[in-house]
Amino acid sequence: MKIKEDFIKAILSKEIRNYAREMFNSDFEYNGNKDKMPVDMFDISFRLFKPNATNVNLEFLAVSPQGKYFQPIGFYDKEDNVFILNEFLDSYNELFSLGQIQENVKKLDLKTNAVIASFSMTTASLAFQTLQDFKNNGWNDEIRGSVNIPGYMRYDKKFKNNGFNCNLLFSNNGYPQFYLDDEYGLEDAIGAYIENENGRFMIHPTTPYKNSFDILNHMSLLTAFKKI
Repeated sequence: MKIKEDFIKAILSKEIRNYAREMFNSDFEYNGNKDKMPVDMFDISFRLFKPNATNVNLEFLAVSPQGKYFQPIGFYDKEDNVFILNEFLDSYNELFSLGQIQENVKKLDLKTNAVIASFSMTTASLAFQTLQDFKNNGWNDEIRGSVNIPGYMRYDKKFKNNGFNCNLLFSNNGYPQFYLDDEYGLEDAIGAYIENENGRFMIHPTTPYKNSFDILNHMSLLTAFKKI
């Protein structure tokens, strides 16, 4: 929890907010870059990244089985609002309740945060490994301890991501689909992870979430696409 509290203090700090404001200026440039700026705080290396004219993200370098990527904590808009991803809201609420921070932040809605979870590097890495397991084992049943797991269930996964309980459920067509747990009330699959006939790993939003997917990808908030 401590490092996430430092993330919250960083994104709300006057110093980093001032840098973000500068990046919205059309003449901004740092070491030849108009969209990136490194910042250090609490012995943590962050970067400010402006993927378009409407938002500046505060990110840190993270590592997954698929490689390194930049993980956003939240972002600033041109009106100086601060938006926090759901994964870090518990830390924000804890600091706010203790009086260690007084600033208010904007929260993304459930659907938006669900899309961020679905197309995260965490989910993509797990889906990729699931597809590899399926290539090796097919629809064969699996014995776990003394329990026989049917082939159509052996690839289902439960995990935590972006602060939500999540499920990767393996479809009858041979690929995993992402769902939030039933407790959140979103019934539809949000994303599908498919290996095409050329062996390429493909990530697709389902139709109800396509518009949100396009917006969030444009904002560079979907870490499945932020590998470096």
